[in-house]
Amino acid sequence: MRFLVARTDPAAIATVLLVQTCNPDLLGHVARAVRRRFPQAKLTVLVQRGMTPYLPPLPVDEQIENVAEQKRETMRQLRARRFDAVCFIESGEKGFWKLKLLPFFLSPKAIWLYDRLARPTPMSFSAALAYLLTPLTAARSPITARRLAVPVTFYRLWRFYRRRTSR
Repeated sequence: MRFLVARTDPAAIATVLLVQTCNPDLLGHVARAVRRRFPQAKLTVLVQRGMTPYLPPLPVDEQIENVAEQKRETMRQLRARRFDAVCFIESGEKGFWKLKLLPFFLSPKAIWLYDRLARPTPMSFSAALAYLLTPLTAARSPITARRLAVPVTFYRLWRFYRRRTSR
């Protein structure tokens, strides 16, 4: 849970993992935004199984296909690579809930959440509190129920992590 206390400057990040939790077109849009935010970093994208033919040209250094039969092995390999930052996308699409939890288990220095418009939000404790305490306005995303579930998700992940490490 280093991302809750780490204050990582985008210029200091050397490796970035982008997890596909959306459709291929939005992934291409967000990949370009991630490349602009971290121009010097090595950008790796974790692509859904069977989505490679549907992807637009991505400005990435490496693509990894998420194979369903090798989930544990893929997660082990991703943890071993020790990414400095992990980015994922909240697009409002159904599914992808396991992949949206993946960044929290990889223990990166920073976690970035991108929305449908490729706007980044760093996942830190203070940013999450500010995000939840800001009054809801028309300019914000209509996914209120999911936004309000963020603290519960963080608590459950923290509790799960504590149980796993105490064994």
